[in-house]
Amino acid sequence: MKRYIIASLAILSVLFSSCVKDETYPYASISQVSATTPVGPEDVTVTATINSLVATTVNLIYSVNSATPVTVAMQGSGDTYTGVIPGQPVDSEVSYHVEATTSAGKVVSNVNTYKVAAKPAEPKTLFINEVNCGTKQFEIYNASDKEADIAGYVFKKDDSGDWTVPAGKGKIPAKGFLVFTAKNPDANEGPSFGLSGTKGFKLTMLKDGEIVDEIDNSSSVEGFKTVEDGWTLSRKTDGGDEWVLVEGGTIGKSNGSEPETVGAVVINEVSCGEKKFEIYNGTNKDVDIAGYAFTKDDGDPWVVPAGKGKIPSKGFLVFTAKNPDVNEGPSFGISGTKGFKLCMYKSEEISDANLVDMIDNSKGLETFKTVEDSETLGRKTDGADEWVLFSAGSIGESNSKGTIK
Repeated sequence: MKRYIIASLAILSVLFSSCVKDETYPYASISQVSATTPVGPEDVTVTATINSLVATTVNLIYSVNSATPVTVAMQGSGDTYTGVIPGQPVDSEVSYHVEATTSAGKVVSNVNTYKVAAKPAEPKTLFINEVNCGTKQFEIYNASDKEADIAGYVFKKDDSGDWTVPAGKGKIPAKGFLVFTAKNPDANEGPSFGLSGTKGFKLTMLKDGEIVDEIDNSSSVEGFKTVEDGWTLSRKTDGGDEWVLVEGGTIGKSNGSEPETVGAVVINEVSCGEKKFEIYNGTNKDVDIAGYAFTKDDGDPWVVPAGKGKIPSKGFLVFTAKNPDVNEGPSFGISGTKGFKLCMYKSEEISDANLVDMIDNSKGLETFKTVEDSETLGRKTDGADEWVLFSAGSIGESNSKGTIK
């Protein structure tokens, strides 16, 4: 009897197990929904984790500024699904959620939102830094810590006259400078337009049609500055906001460095009656010509002693010739009737390379002028090329104070 009971139980167990079928959970679950942060109008990637034991369709649903929702199919890799919301204009408000659908139904994530922020402006690193209207040069400064190449950039003067920087001509070292010369016959070296210091100008640098930097010194604008020859219009510091006039300028160098020397040191006036000759310092800084040498008619040189050669900027220094004291002047004389050639050299080495200035009023020359004792022979204006006779000279002062004969 016991055997029959066991056998019956075994049969019932087999029959029962054949009647029960395993059930698979038919729904999906959504978690870890996240999105990249947009900077400007760029695409946003949404990621979600989908757990499901059955076939599942996953969609990203988004709306811009509460407009009609848009559906994007998300692509899966394992449990991770991604979808992309296209870039939207700055200040757009975007809402989105994820939907996972199976044969049993749909599950929906919470709604998330974001606002499209403006892309932060990149730090400005390229500047029109200095303009010399006299030499028609303009300087570009690279404020970055790496080399820049502005080949392909465009320069305009007064919103016209486009000039494109040629390939191979635009490299600027880190914290360095690049100089172009305007009114240039060679388009490979600079623009054909000019830069007037009296009429004014607007100089613009562009990349892909966008303004990179600009200096507007048009004569009609408030704050217009006349830029005389020998001066530059310059940022007070490299890349700074304030523009100033700088005598001499520092084209090709830092705006904080020593200005270039403007003008020259020249023999400016000669009084044969008083045996005096005047040296004019036309530069924008004091000079010292101690160690310079003077000769008369290519004879033996007289060297300016230490402590006797200082000339202030735009100032004058007078020596007396036929001097018994070599510490004060040369022993040679200067004749107004016989003529003379007076030369100034950088050192006692008499050579063309060392020649600083010369006045040749030798009697055999066609341009010879007899200089009476009451007269002087001088440049028409201080440092000018033309020599004239003054019936009343101005030794030691500006030639503008003399009376031209």
